[in-house]
Amino acid sequence: MKKIFIYMSVAIVAIACTKSDSDATANKHLSATPSTIYASFEGQTRTELQWESGEPKTYWSVGDKILIYDDTPNHHAYLLNENTPTRKGSFTRDENSTVAGAPPVEHFNIDKTVAFYPYPKIDNGVNLLNHEDKPHFQYVIPSTQTFAGSNTYGSDANFMVAVEDKGSSNFSFNNLLGYLKVTLKGSATISSIELMGNNNEILAGIMMASLDNYLNAGIASNIADDSYTLTLDCGEGVELNSDEGISFIFALPPQTFEDGFTITATTTDGRTGKISTSNKIIIERNKITPMASILFTPLMGNKNAAEAVKGDLALLDGSFISIADITDWTNQQKANIAGIVFWTTKDTDLTDDTRETPAKLSDDKIMSADYPSCNHGLIVALSNISSYSNWSSNNTNNAVADWQTSTFDATDKGNYLAINGPINFISGYQKTKLLKAYNKYCTDNSQGGNIVTPVSSLESWNVQAPANTTGWYIPSPKELHMLCCKDLDNIFYAHNNGATPETRTLIDGLLSSLGATTLGENNYWSSMEGSIVDGENMYGAIVVRFSDGAPFGYKKDRGVDVRAICAF
Repeated sequence: MKKIFIYMSVAIVAIACTKSDSDATANKHLSATPSTIYASFEGQTRTELQWESGEPKTYWSVGDKILIYDDTPNHHAYLLNENTPTRKGSFTRDENSTVAGAPPVEHFNIDKTVAFYPYPKIDNGVNLLNHEDKPHFQYVIPSTQTFAGSNTYGSDANFMVAVEDKGSSNFSFNNLLGYLKVTLKGSATISSIELMGNNNEILAGIMMASLDNYLNAGIASNIADDSYTLTLDCGEGVELNSDEGISFIFALPPQTFEDGFTITATTTDGRTGKISTSNKIIIERNKITPMASILFTPLMGNKNAAEAVKGDLALLDGSFISIADITDWTNQQKANIAGIVFWTTKDTDLTDDTRETPAKLSDDKIMSADYPSCNHGLIVALSNISSYSNWSSNNTNNAVADWQTSTFDATDKGNYLAINGPINFISGYQKTKLLKAYNKYCTDNSQGGNIVTPVSSLESWNVQAPANTTGWYIPSPKELHMLCCKDLDNIFYAHNNGATPETRTLIDGLLSSLGATTLGENNYWSSMEGSIVDGENMYGAIVVRFSDGAPFGYKKDRGVDVRAICAF
C-alpha cells in the first residue's frame, strides 16, 4: 500500500507570546486515489497539545485520520501509522474506504490538492463548493467537543486545512481555529463545561472560506440553536485539584466577544457554577487566550437568581432548581432546599399603564439600600415560624405607630413607611426591621409585654435563609396577598373582584411534594399595624386570609399563623 508521510510543525502560541504563527508541514508520497469519506469511524481521533518549555505544540495522535480532496474520482481515508504522539507521521491509505461519486477538485477548477483534519464524523461534515465564482470549502464545527485532558483541546476539535499544488508530497497544515483556555481549581468533579458569548456570538456551525484566503475562514451560518454554545463533554467526570487546577481549552472560530462570555460548569452530581466576564475578549487564529485561574465552587442548583422562575426551589447556597430536576436527589441533597420562589420581577409587567400599584421590590427603600442586589423576586419558607401566635399581648391599636412617630430614631428613618400603611406596596422587610427596633426598645425599657410576637419568634427561629438573600422577614399585606393570589391592585377589594388563590395552590402542591408545611386556607399575620374595616372588624394588626387573599384588621391578642419570606 502507498503511504503519505506528514511532518507536523504546527506551533500554537499563547496570546501573551510574540512568536509568529508557524503551521504544520507534512510529507507524503501522493496516493493514486486519495479519498473523501463522509462517515464516522470507531475510536477517538485527534491531534493533541504537548507543552515544551512552557510553549504548546501540536502532535499527531494515535488514531488520527485525514481527508484529502484531489483530482481523482474515488476517495480514500489515510490513517496515522505511529502508536505514540509524533510531530512527524506517516499516513497509510485505507483501501477499504473507497466511495465513488464525490466530484474531484477538477470539478471546481482547482489546480490544487486540499487536505482536512479532523476526518469528519458526520455526513456532509466537509464539502467543496463554488461560491461567488470562487472555490470554497465548508466544514461543520460541532457544538460539543470531547475533553481530552488538561492543557489540550478536545478530541477532533482542532480544525486544520492544507492546500498544496497538485502532485506535491509536502503538506503544510494550518490551524483555522483560536483557543480559549479556562483553568478551574477546587475539589469538584466536572462532567461538562459550556461556553456562551454574552452577545450570543455564534460558536459552532458551518465554517467557510475561499481556498485562496482560507486562513480567514469564519462561521458562515449557524446550524441549530446550540450554535450559540460550545460544550466540552468530560464524560464520566474530570476531578479538579487545588494546586495547578485543570485547564479546559475550547477550540472555536476566531472572533471578538465584545461584552465577554459566560462559562457554566456542571458537576457529576448535577451542581452548576457560572463564571462570567464582561471584558472584551479577542480570540485569534492559532493563538491561545488564557484566563486567570478560578477557584470553582459549584452551586447545588442549576439556575442563578436572574434565571429563577415562580415555583423554583431556592437552595441554601443561593442557587435555584426546578422540582423536576431533583427526582434523583438524596435526602441529604434535599436538606439544602430552603424555600420556594412565589414571585419574580418577570411576573409583573411594569409597562402596563393600567396598573395602579404593580409589585416592585424597589418600593421598599430600606431593603433596596441594605440589599441592592436582591432585586429578582420573593421566596417563601418551607414551614411556619409559629402557629396560632398573637401579634402582641398589648391590644392597643397604634402602639408601634405612636412609637415610630415619637421615639424611633435612625439615620434613614425618613425612608421608612408608616407601620400602619400603605397596604398595596411591598414593604415587609422595612416593617420587620422597624418592629425589631421597637421590640428592642420595649425590652430595654421593661415593656416586654408590648413586643411584637411574630418578630421576636422570627429572631429565635433557627432556620437558615438562602445565601444572597435579605434573610427571612415578616411579609407585608401586599406580599402575603401575592403569596396567596398574585400581584394585583387594590388587594382589599381584589377577592371581591374574582381573585383566586392560584399562587397558594401552586406553592402548596410543591410544599406537599417536599413533605413541608402547606399554607392552606389559614390566616397569616402581616408585619403591618393598623385597622382595615371589614364588616364588624376594626382592630390593631393586619392578617391575610388565605382562602381568598382578603386582608383585614384583627385583634392583636388573637392566635394566627406566621410565615416568613425573603427577597433574592
